[in-house]
Amino acid sequence: MTKKIGDEWAWRPTVAGGLVFLPGDELVAVDADTGSTVWTLSPNGRRGFNNPTVIDGLLCTSDHDDGVWAVDVKSGKRTWLCDELDVEGPETFLRAGTALYGATGSLYGGIVALDVKTGKLRWTYRDSKAVGEPWQVTTFGNRLLVTHGPEIHALPAV
Repeated sequence: MTKKIGDEWAWRPTVAGGLVFLPGDELVAVDADTGSTVWTLSPNGRRGFNNPTVIDGLLCTSDHDDGVWAVDVKSGKRTWLCDELDVEGPETFLRAGTALYGATGSLYGGIVALDVKTGKLRWTYRDSKAVGEPWQVTTFGNRLLVTHGPEIHALPAV
């Protein structure tokens, strides 16, 4: 199966449950076998979607207005939208317990912690370094390991 998905070379689709999720002006779920569109989600006046991640049946993505969306994988219905961030929208996500952590790709970005059920912002972590590398986050036991350029920080996972 081959499907034209647009001219944006920086898109990184993700795959889960037989669906391919495509970011862009809208978020689109495509059947991996047939290429047919299963559902489409409009950003409702916001400026399109960044690269999605699927975690435990929940699709997580940010938009170009720095909001974070949680979307039901099967229906394409928005579960919640957090638009109270004080950093750029995260580009990668992971879940630990009841928290969803997002790492931004910007120079002055950071890490955000959101409640996975409600999307409520718990906290933001950032440094003052103008490093031309994205933030990364992973878990190790009950700790978050956060990197930004040449530095690594250990934070408590809450």
